[in-house]
Amino acid sequence: MEARIKLKRHGPLYVAPDLVTPLNMLIEKVKTFENLRLSFEKPEPDSHLTGEYSMLETGREVRFIVKDEVLTLEEELGLMWALAIPLKFTPIERYPIPGPRQSVFHFLGPWALLYERLLAEGRGELSWPSVCIAAQCDVGAWRGDKPIERNVQAQLHRVGINCGPIDGIIGPRTVTGLKAARLSNISLETAEKELREQPSAVLKKNKRNVYGHLVIQNTEYSVTTMGRITSTRVNNGTAFAVQGPGRIVVDVE
Repeated sequence: MEARIKLKRHGPLYVAPDLVTPLNMLIEKVKTFENLRLSFEKPEPDSHLTGEYSMLETGREVRFIVKDEVLTLEEELGLMWALAIPLKFTPIERYPIPGPRQSVFHFLGPWALLYERLLAEGRGELSWPSVCIAAQCDVGAWRGDKPIERNVQAQLHRVGINCGPIDGIIGPRTVTGLKAARLSNISLETAEKELREQPSAVLKKNKRNVYGHLVIQNTEYSVTTMGRITSTRVNNGTAFAVQGPGRIVVDVE
């Protein structure tokens, strides 16, 4: 199975191409703190997270370490979460409590939507393995069964077609997805190749800038934008220009 993307060298890591920008943004954010130092590395393998439960070889798993002479370990960890999560890094653990895995983060990229889709369908038990398999297929690292079938399903999700879990079963939902992609009358191998060459749903959506406007009357508020979103205060509110993924935070007094 051929990889759709090739990992890129970034310091000590090889990362997915779409991880480079948020990683650079995180580095720049850390520079705004006078005494804060950031390092990052590939996490150690976890014997409990292998195969369909592992993101280690996908270029989407990273361990961050922040150090500040005046902060406690708990404060350093809390600050790391506060800096990384707005950039769409997802901590592997649920709470920022010091431990062996609390500084490990994932960047799901195009597979975040796959994760949310399965959760919304009440199939949460399949969401994480599906994401791991999809991310592994994307870089040619999947070593399990049915690589072509699974990658067809993964790439359908990436281009915006929901075909259910990445289980390698070409059932009704996958067949319907192939029809929607106009790839139902060719071999599965050819369909997989065609899908790999298509842009993702996110890229299609973000070819043009999107503009928006927020109006809050008779009260004070502040707006913080992150990622590829910018804001401008205007007479009757705040205008936004969305050039890509990001986050808007509004604080109302």
